[in-house]
Amino acid sequence: MVYLAKHIDDMVLLVSSGVIYFVAYLFRFPLAHTWNQPVVDWIWTQAILVGTSQLSWIVGIICYQRNTIGRIREGCEKLKVPNIAFVVIPCLLIVVHGMEQSLIIAPITGLLTLLCLYLVKKPAWLENVLLFFGAHSTNIWLTHMFFYMCIFKGLVEKAKYPVLILGFMLVLCCGTSYIVQGILQGIDKCLDKLKQYA
Repeated sequence: MVYLAKHIDDMVLLVSSGVIYFVAYLFRFPLAHTWNQPVVDWIWTQAILVGTSQLSWIVGIICYQRNTIGRIREGCEKLKVPNIAFVVIPCLLIVVHGMEQSLIIAPITGLLTLLCLYLVKKPAWLENVLLFFGAHSTNIWLTHMFFYMCIFKGLVEKAKYPVLILGFMLVLCCGTSYIVQGILQGIDKCLDKLKQYA
């Protein structure tokens, strides 16, 4: 995806990604279909899940490469947008998403909420907490479903105390993230050594 973002025009990439998202959404919900073949059904499901996930990745990659969020922050500072606006907007988005629970608008509300979270002036301790979770967010996102859908199947639905389950899942996913990061760092060191000998 990074390669695509570097070699394809941003607007073309966003529109293409949006179309893929919309088609995957249709096959995930209104036009849901099973092939009655376990392997084919699994491949079909994974393709649809990739289709409904890739838009967020593409937007994130483009924003990172073009420093879009930094530019928006500079623009808001020049326009002197009040800090309260970045608190009110996510609250309104939560209300909108509560009234219209659609995965069509979810990427938009999610993106705007995250943007406001970045733009709002926060106390240092909160900034540090968010930076910690930001460093582990991809690994948390990629592993949490594995735990609650495979290893602890049904735990979330049966949980008497959701806050405790959330805490348990966060600790579990963050611990896993440290392991994943350690493995990746080890791989990076091995690759660096191989490059020296090449």
